[in-house]
Amino acid sequence: MPTLAHIMDTLSDDKSLALFDTIALNGGNSTLLINTLSLTRKQYYSKISRMIKNGLVKRSNGRLSLTAFGKIIYQAHLTMGQAIEFYWKLKAVDSLEITDIPAERYDEIVQHIIGYGDLAKFITKSIKQEEYAAAVM
Repeated sequence: MPTLAHIMDTLSDDKSLALFDTIALNGGNSTLLINTLSLTRKQYYSKISRMIKNGLVKRSNGRLSLTAFGKIIYQAHLTMGQAIEFYWKLKAVDSLEITDIPAERYDEIVQHIIGYGDLAKFITKSIKQEEYAAAVM
């Protein structure tokens, strides 16, 4: 069974991440992927082998595609990319946490700064969980 450390290590360099993204978006065969990403055959097979071993990618009829597990990891990768894109907006949200704003107003401000996507849901959900934990103690 793969660990988080194995998954992060497998996707830790730019070429591995580009290969993973390309497979997620287009699938593809080895020749196309090697040429598109300017990989050597050794680099390609080494990276694909690690992705297959960790359950991210499968080969079927000579084409590569993401496994169910790989699709979830890909979605997490997209969420992390969005968080990086919104880094400064998230820093602004962090500055709100030191003020004494009611939860409903806080949620409205977060949604105004970040939008109504998954990131806003993560942030407002985590705040509510922290408030619940504080109330229970």
